[in-house]
Amino acid sequence: MSENSGIGFAISVKIGIFIENINRRVDRLHPHIESSLMMHNLYESFSLKDNGPRFKENYKHLLAHIKIEVDGTNKQIKAANKLLHLLKHKKEILPIDYLAIKQVADERFNEKLEENKSQKLSNENFKLKIDKIITATRKSIFELANYLNEVEKFNQLDKLNKEYKDGVEEAIDIYSFGHLNTSLFVIGRTLEDVLDAGLRKLIKSKKIKKILITKTKYEAKIGILMNANFIDERLFHELNTVRIDRNDTGHPTKRRVTREECENTIQRVILLIEKLQKNLARIQ
Repeated sequence: MSENSGIGFAISVKIGIFIENINRRVDRLHPHIESSLMMHNLYESFSLKDNGPRFKENYKHLLAHIKIEVDGTNKQIKAANKLLHLLKHKKEILPIDYLAIKQVADERFNEKLEENKSQKLSNENFKLKIDKIITATRKSIFELANYLNEVEKFNQLDKLNKEYKDGVEEAIDIYSFGHLNTSLFVIGRTLEDVLDAGLRKLIKSKKIKKILITKTKYEAKIGILMNANFIDERLFHELNTVRIDRNDTGHPTKRRVTREECENTIQRVILLIEKLQKNLARIQ
């Protein structure tokens, strides 16, 4: 998949489903470990000679369950990470380390502690070590969620008027699906909507002569607005640097852009629209 081909809504939903299933499967590890540990504690109160086979069967059953759950969970983690890679995200979900869990379980389930105090301390130490291994995966999911929230967070979006905010949010949604060129096209169209509003106000107030706005090029529009003192020279140059390339039919061009370029352009346009809104409010 190319960097600009994007993904569909279904794939985005799948990422959410994977994360939910991963969390649920991680939760399923704890009850079975607790149950097996309780049985081990019970067998410890009897003679090893009489309960040796039960010790082994209990532990064998626990390892088999953990292996199935960890393999299934890691399979989903691998699939989720593959989708994240397609979206060009750098964060990944950390797989569960089965061998680390087995090593910790070996230490506890190969022990036979008859004293209650020693048993309690050993159990607490075992649970802490298991939690540490599993928490590493949970932490990576939490960090991923925070990262994804930050990736699509744009400053000053709440400062935009609804008619422009809707267009910007549409561009952000398209960007989030990886359709970068289309996102730039939409954000550029929204920026031009603000410029067109300024031109219409200036025409209505007779500060500029009547023009056919739909037939006027972007660069001509910002030139007219600067000559009419609607924008200053600095804002003119800022607008000139964020021109969104389109072909003659008004569709996005084939120019390749990165997620970072697209994100930066969206943020810059938000700030420009905020400035242009203030200028619009000053026209009588």
